[in-house]
Amino acid sequence: DILDYGQANNVEELIEKIKDDKIEILLISVLMLNSALDVKEFILKLREENLRTKVVVGGAPFRFDANLHKEIGADAYGKSASDVLEIIKMLRK
Repeated sequence: DILDYGQANNVEELIEKIKDDKIEILLISVLMLNSALDVKEFILKLREENLRTKVVVGGAPFRFDANLHKEIGADAYGKSASDVLEIIKMLRK
């Protein structure tokens, strides 16, 4: 199943949705570097909750820095939306 949480700005609400919906893989796209750094804080809180949700990121900041996804703690990143199926297959192994 695919769920769209839209523009989630509240970390606590997003984590509760992830718990309630038992999300295995979360896809996050950002446009600005500061938003990518906010994702780092989100991932830290997600891990503090001991959730095993895999986080895949994408968007401009990650295209400019191929290692940024590792620096923020994401499990993977995609250069475009067309990458998502292969990424999901890789993460589900």
